[in-house]
Amino acid sequence: MDSGVNIGFGVIGLLTLLVDLYALITLARRPAQAFDRANKSKGFWLITILVGIFICNVGFWISLWYLIIVDPKVRAMEKLGGGYGFPDR
Repeated sequence: MDSGVNIGFGVIGLLTLLVDLYALITLARRPAQAFDRANKSKGFWLITILVGIFICNVGFWISLWYLIIVDPKVRAMEKLGGGYGFPDR
């Protein structure tokens, strides 16, 4: 194989790993209450992304799904914070 192709695959692999790590860091920084309020499971997404990392590029697609679909909902619930109608657990 050409060395340029190998470098290209290496760059793609590194970028997918960076997206996965960014999703994990973002997920870890969100409080569990925000996930509860958004009707999402923090543990489910953590395990799913971690397992997906080890299954070729599945983790990349799972991480993208989390970052594009789930994280905005969780972030919105985090910004609401506690207060009337949102008892802290």
